Amino acid sequence: MWEKVISMMGGNLFTGVTDLVKLWKLSPEQQLQFDTKMAEVEATTRAAVAKIEADDRNSARQREMELAKAGHADLTPKILSYCVTAGFFGILFYMLTEPMPTAGHDVLLVMLGSLGTAWTGIIAYYFGSSAGSAAKTNLLASRP
Repeated sequence: MWEKVISMMGGNLFTGVTDLVKLWKLSPEQQLQFDTKMAEVEATTRAAVAKIEADDRNSARQREMELAKAGHADLTPKILSYCVTAGFFGILFYMLTEPMPTAGHDVLLVMLGSLGTAWTGIIAYYFGSSAGSAAKTNLLASRP
């Protein structure tokens, strides 16, 4: 039993709790109640995380708008955005057109992954996160 508990600690918290409760052999009615409550808790948690992420982006956007109104535009976010975009697509182009080097190819892959993650954040910042919006829409549609 402890091996099961230890293996669950490394995975998804909601899945781990669900698996642990199943070990205790709940009645079908109790299992249904538990599954329903866990689904509610997971949906609420995901919505809260999405709201925190959206609020974080909105505060950064608000800061930029206030600086622009005051005539003190901060060019750093734009310069970084252009550099990350150029780096991401530059590395991608290089990897598609040149043979993969034997030395340092792992570093190249890590760099591509990091730049891709940063570029995704930039796109979400400037254009919004359609994934978060879709999740919020689905969550609102599933409420009774």
